[in-house]
Amino acid sequence: MKRDDGSVHSRFDASGKRAAIIVARFYVELTDQLRDGARRAIRAAGIGLDDILEYDVAGCFELPLACKR
Repeated sequence: MKRDDGSVHSRFDASGKRAAIIVARFYVELTDQLRDGARRAIRAAGIGLDDILEYDVAGCFELPLACKR
């Protein structure tokens, strides 16, 4: 949930878990904003910075392959 001050609050506790963010870089202006939002949401759920993996792919067709890998 987004708070009035712009920060993100999560009701989920994912402490001790890991997460991955996979971003298609075709529309950089849009995907940078989506990546930032994903980072905020993951951090709000209690996942540490060292437990967030980030990968870039060229476009949307590569996303499923990157997720599978």
